Amino acid sequence: MATEKDPLTKVYEALWEQLEANSDFTRLVPASHRVKYTGTIGRFPRADARKSQERPLVSIEPASAVSDMFCSSDASRFRETFKILLLTEDQRLCYAESSHYHGLNPLRWCILQAMMGWEDRLRALSWNSRSGFVTHCYVEQAELEMGGPRVKDQQQPYKRDGWNAVWIGHVEMYFPSSGDGGLTE
Repeated sequence: MATEKDPLTKVYEALWEQLEANSDFTRLVPASHRVKYTGTIGRFPRADARKSQERPLVSIEPASAVSDMFCSSDASRFRETFKILLLTEDQRLCYAESSHYHGLNPLRWCILQAMMGWEDRLRALSWNSRSGFVTHCYVEQAELEMGGPRVKDQQQPYKRDGWNAVWIGHVEMYFPSSGDGGLTE
C-alpha cells in the first residue's frame, strides 16, 4: 500500500496543476518543456528531443523555506516560497507566428492568468486526513531577474542563460505539533 505524499510535495504538485489547467499555457509550453522535479521528468529536455523551433522552458522552483517549530504550544508553522521561472532563447517581447502570439509577454501574461485562484486550490489540500493545513498564501512582486533551476543537478548541462522569475508565491502551512495529522505522533 502506497503511503500518502508529504504536504510539501502536495503543494508543489498543486501549483503545477494550477498552471497546467490554463489552455493558453499548455499551448505555449509543451509538456516536454515543463521542468518538474517530481514524477518521471525532473530534468531538462534532451537537445535532440527539442524541435528546431526553440520553445520556452518553465520551471516551478522552491526558492526558500522557513520553519517555526512549536510556534505555539500546540502547532508548528512552515512557510515555503516558490518561483515560476521562464527561459527562452528568443528574447522578443511579442511576435506573431501561425496566427498566435508568442514571446515573453504573452507567456508571462498567461502564467499570471493561470495562477489566479491558486490560493483556493492550495487551501483545499488535505494531508493525513486533515484539511486546511495551508492557511495563508500570498504573491510577492516578481522582478525579471537572472537566476535559474538547479542546472548542475541535471543529467545534461543546459547552456542557455536568461531564466526570469515571472511569479513568486509564499505558502504558509500549519500543523499540530502532536497527535493525528501533526509533525510528531
